[in-house]
Amino acid sequence: MSEQTYPGYSEYILKEIVPSDKVVYKRGANREYIHHEEFAAWHQYFCSESYQPPVGKKIALLHTCTWGKPYDQSYIGHKIKGITDQFPLVHRIVLSNAGIIPYEYQLNPTFCAYDWKFDYTQDEQEQQEIIAEYRKVLTQRLQNYLTAHKDTYQAVILLGIPSLNMMSPQYKEICNQLGMPFMVAPRAATYRNLKEEILQLQDIGEFFTNPAVLEDLKMLLSQVSSHVTDINHHTSIS
Repeated sequence: MSEQTYPGYSEYILKEIVPSDKVVYKRGANREYIHHEEFAAWHQYFCSESYQPPVGKKIALLHTCTWGKPYDQSYIGHKIKGITDQFPLVHRIVLSNAGIIPYEYQLNPTFCAYDWKFDYTQDEQEQQEIIAEYRKVLTQRLQNYLTAHKDTYQAVILLGIPSLNMMSPQYKEICNQLGMPFMVAPRAATYRNLKEEILQLQDIGEFFTNPAVLEDLKMLLSQVSSHVTDINHHTSIS
């Protein structure tokens, strides 16, 4: 399967894992759109020997998907990208019902043709069951992906909400099993200071555009990048 860069945007890659004329728009939050065959095909590719993260990327940064797509052209994604572009070792990976998506593939039609959103016909119990299934599948997909690329990444960072009811404990356990350092931004203190603001947000994703959150992310990426650089320097001369 051949691939090419997106015209005018060389950092993004187009690949026909799913033929463009076979891509369908997937609007809704349900089990079908967690296990959809398009998402499964891409996940199989990302976890195969055929896919390798971009050369030189040693730090996996996990962050949320966005309502607007492509992710990087959304308000939230653009803010995150503005920070991560300052750190060449960082490889952004989007977490979504569509799977574990390396940022460079986000312009492929499959990842621009879905909208994960509950509708008024779904009651609270059904929504909670779907959320539980989503988290279970996403956690397994992350384990598959990191296991396949454990020799590439020297650290994993989650841009997430440092709360026990979120998924960071499961991600940390995966990294512990693989011997990969795992960290979360923002700091717990920053989260505590912003808790009241979070409750007022219509889109929880806006949390990740808060200046204090982005500053924590920048600080952590700087620290981890320096550490990884030092390790690789000492290894190369030993």
